[in-house]
Amino acid sequence: MATRLQSDAPVSAARKTWIVVYDIADDKRRTKMARWFEARGDRVQESVFELTGSTAQIDAWLDEARKAPRFDAEVDSLRCYGLCEACTRAVTTWGVGPKVRVPGKAVIA
Repeated sequence: MATRLQSDAPVSAARKTWIVVYDIADDKRRTKMARWFEARGDRVQESVFELTGSTAQIDAWLDEARKAPRFDAEVDSLRCYGLCEACTRAVTTWGVGPKVRVPGKAVIA
């Protein structure tokens, strides 16, 4: 069964949903990165996280995430995608895992 977001309330411009994905070559660094993001958001796949926050907060988190020993820019990659309100509303999930959290939104299954 799919889960969709439903609400007519506007998403705050200051906070939105962000998708962070990474490919970390080293097992030890990958584990450090996973634990680091688990403390800040929801893991939706092995190396994919959903975070909620302001642009400034996400920028600060990504600056911190890219520091050693978690990240080596010579061999690793890290990407962050900000979802607009319409994109966040269009998210559909199937199966297990956390549901998308959107500020000011209710999740209905």
